[in-house]
Amino acid sequence: MNYQFLSLVRALESYHRRKFSGRYISDDNFAPIREIFVNAIPKDLNADFRDSLKNKFKYLNEFSLKKRFDEILGRFESFVNTILGEDRSLISDITNTRNFLIHYDKSIETKAKKGQELYWLVQKMRFLLEVCFMSELGMSEELIRNLIMRNRRYNSLYLRKETTT
Repeated sequence: MNYQFLSLVRALESYHRRKFSGRYISDDNFAPIREIFVNAIPKDLNADFRDSLKNKFKYLNEFSLKKRFDEILGRFESFVNTILGEDRSLISDITNTRNFLIHYDKSIETKAKKGQELYWLVQKMRFLLEVCFMSELGMSEELIRNLIMRNRRYNSLYLRKETTT
C-alpha cells in the first residue's frame, strides 16, 4: 500500500508540474534572488554542505507538495467535493504521509495514514488522478460527473464520505 501511495503522489505531482506553472515567480525573476542566497552562504562551511544549500536554493521558487495538491483540488473542486466532501484534510493527510514515508520524520508518524486509512487515502488519490486524466482527454464536466456517479468504486468513496460525516 505504501508503494501505491507513493506512486500516486509522484503521478499527481508530475501531472501538476506539466499542467500548471508551479513557480511563485518566473525563473528569470528568481535568478537574482537565488544568487543573493548563494552568495550569503558562509565561505568557511564544508564544501559538501555548501553544495547542498546551493541545490536547495535552486528549488525555493517551486511550489511545495501541499500547494501543488491544493491547486489540483481547486481545479477539480466540484468533482472532488461531490465524491469526497469539502474536508480539506486530504491535503495534509497526503503530505504528512508522504513526508513520513520518504523522510521517516518521527515527529509526524502519528499523522501519517496506515492500514485501512491509508487504503482509503490511496482510493481518493486514484480518484483524483483519474479525474485529471478524464479532463485531459477533453471530457466535458457533465460527462465526467456522469461517469463518476455511475462508477461503483467512486460510489464507494461517496458512500464512505456520507458515513464518516
